[in-house]
Amino acid sequence: MNTIESKVDLLIGVVQDLKTKIEESAGLRPPVHKWITSNELARLLGMSQRSVLNLVHQGRFPEEFLRRQKRGKYEIFKFNAEKIISLVEDDNA
Repeated sequence: MNTIESKVDLLIGVVQDLKTKIEESAGLRPPVHKWITSNELARLLGMSQRSVLNLVHQGRFPEEFLRRQKRGKYEIFKFNAEKIISLVEDDNA
């Protein structure tokens, strides 16, 4: 009986570890839509949204990779997910 209990405890621990890993990796899934926000891009790249916007203002992303929308006195940026991800992967290779 003692060995069955220890095996069950071990199995529960393994399941809890797997659950934690799944929850942590949930934010790293590639986007399912074509255009992503600066916040979504920041999460994919592991940086802050402000850093992504700074890169945009420095001209670090080609214009065909992003779309600008005016909202009052502000600009909202959307990024082509496919092109941006391939650009980042090429830079990291």
